[in-house]
Amino acid sequence: MAQTELVIGDLPPQRREVQATEGEIVELAARIKAVGLKHPITVIDGVIADGLLRVEAYKHLKLKTIPAVVSDDFVELCLALEASREPTETLPTGRVLEIMELLEPARARFHHRRRRIRGVTKKKVEGDTAGIPIRKLLGRAVGLSESRVELLKRARQMAEVDDAAKVKLEELRAGTESMYGWNKWVQRRTLAELAPVASADEVRTVMERGLRTIGTALEAMSKFGTATVLTRAEREQVLKELITMRTRLLRLHREIRGGLKDEVEEGKV
Repeated sequence: MAQTELVIGDLPPQRREVQATEGEIVELAARIKAVGLKHPITVIDGVIADGLLRVEAYKHLKLKTIPAVVSDDFVELCLALEASREPTETLPTGRVLEIMELLEPARARFHHRRRRIRGVTKKKVEGDTAGIPIRKLLGRAVGLSESRVELLKRARQMAEVDDAAKVKLEELRAGTESMYGWNKWVQRRTLAELAPVASADEVRTVMERGLRTIGTALEAMSKFGTATVLTRAEREQVLKELITMRTRLLRLHREIRGGLKDEVEEGKV
């Protein structure tokens, strides 16, 4: 993993402050002076994704430079973040969201590259990380399971198109809401939105018509590929609409699947 020496005085102002007391900074500084720096800091686009406390300790020691991993490579950044985190350490949800957002441009580039390479070439380019799901790499970076990473990813997607979800996401970020609470809130909303308001025949008719429409739309849109003939604004609008539809379809899928599971467990089918 490539490391460099960053001049501490050249680091831009950071948007978050170090969460440590003066005593903790002094204690870390003494440890660094005695045994050296255990892990370099991780910097993404000028933002210290990990290592603010280490920077403050270096300042206390009046050192001018600090070892750092400065990269735009998604895998390298994830592995650097994983290495600097204690195995049992649990990051606050707000920090996890911040790291995920900092990694997003690198994640998008990595995802695009993965779609373009295959087989032996893919293994040659990615090495030991070939085939590892992106959400697993993210999970390793922040110390969460793949399912929790996926939950936070959905939370961010919903917040882009839903004002209520945006408020709940800020509660997650502030630590006033837990991921469990978020999940229950989504489930309650799903139940309310999917509450039966029509007869069985009406539901069947609408469902059949809807499935045909979705199938036709997907078949038509799949022919346009990356849709480069559209303007950037038009493509961004299409993506927002697709995210909204995807969220609603996933809710419906979970409800129907959950209902089937309950019926099976109760011996009704």
